[in-house]
Amino acid sequence: MKDLAFITLVAYAKQRPHYWVRFAKSVKRKPTIISHKRFYWHDYEGGQEEALFWARDWRDWEYRKLRSRGLIQPRGDWNKGIPPCYIAPRADNTTGRVGVQRHDYKRIKKHVKKDGTISWYENHSLWYAAIWIEYEEVDGIVLRRYRQQIFSIKKFGEEGARSLASEARAEAERYLQSPQHKVLRLRYQQQRNRAKPV
Repeated sequence: MKDLAFITLVAYAKQRPHYWVRFAKSVKRKPTIISHKRFYWHDYEGGQEEALFWARDWRDWEYRKLRSRGLIQPRGDWNKGIPPCYIAPRADNTTGRVGVQRHDYKRIKKHVKKDGTISWYENHSLWYAAIWIEYEEVDGIVLRRYRQQIFSIKKFGEEGARSLASEARAEAERYLQSPQHKVLRLRYQQQRNRAKPV
């Protein structure tokens, strides 16, 4: 949602409660904080509401500065409830499509025969995967789920597997932006806020 984009509430028992505003990007497969600031609150200074006000104010100012430098770019619309995301694809994404990954694993596996003899063979896994995070309701509780669809390069070919993975990711994105999924995402955020210690 717009008011909490890039803002994290930190309220642990052993820490002073505060809002943490941070912008990050991926550099050499590691997330790098390019700009951050903490806003602590006290009862005599207006409390949590005033801290959140200044966190939003600094976030908007810093966002415009980073945007003008080309460090981040908007792909969402705050007015529609879709926060902007960082520059895509990430530094560790070689497929050119966000949410689509190419996997190439080689493993040595062991096979035990009925007579007790052991043989070793190489298992080469090669595929494209469409990945995303979605929310679903189970017994009245909204859960965060990791999803992926795998398409074998040996079966569909290099271009075919990549195309199928891209289509699967596009279909998932349409669902993630649907009104019913936005409701689940909001309910999940509310659950987390209620579970955090005050």
